[in-house]
Amino acid sequence: MHVGYWGTFVTTPQVAKGLAIVQIKTKVQNEGKGAAMCTLATSILERDGKVIQTAEASQTLPFVGG
Repeated sequence: MHVGYWGTFVTTPQVAKGLAIVQIKTKVQNEGKGAAMCTLATSILERDGKVIQTAEASQTLPFVGG
């Protein structure tokens, strides 16, 4: 289970003074021996490292290896 090569995409479709909408898409690949549960946790940090937003998503991913 890993984030795919070039698997993270970050866009800011709306930016204004004091506000920004950030969209993050992450492609996770399951190269294990079967389907597996995956939990992806994402954090957005300020310049000084302080966490300002977090999100978490869980999903069962099918095996897609060869």
